Amino acid sequence: MIRSRPLAVVMPTHDPDVVARREEKRSKTGYGPDWQPRDLDTVLRDSTPRIGLWLDTSHRTVDETVEEILKRNWAEGAIS
Repeated sequence: MIRSRPLAVVMPTHDPDVVARREEKRSKTGYGPDWQPRDLDTVLRDSTPRIGLWLDTSHRTVDETVEEILKRNWAEGAIS
């Protein structure tokens, strides 16, 4: 649906155990007894087309993530 080019897609991914540990420290959560971080990870990895750059950001800060994206070769996330 996006027609402008160039276009790059970055899919930030996270280790589900890291997400679970982060969730334990938050007062508000997006997960519950029937929906856990591992469930979302499974759906994303099994059902999402592998387009663009999939980048594990489990152990990066926001700033580190941005730096990593910017230093990568544009072609890694390019969509034709």
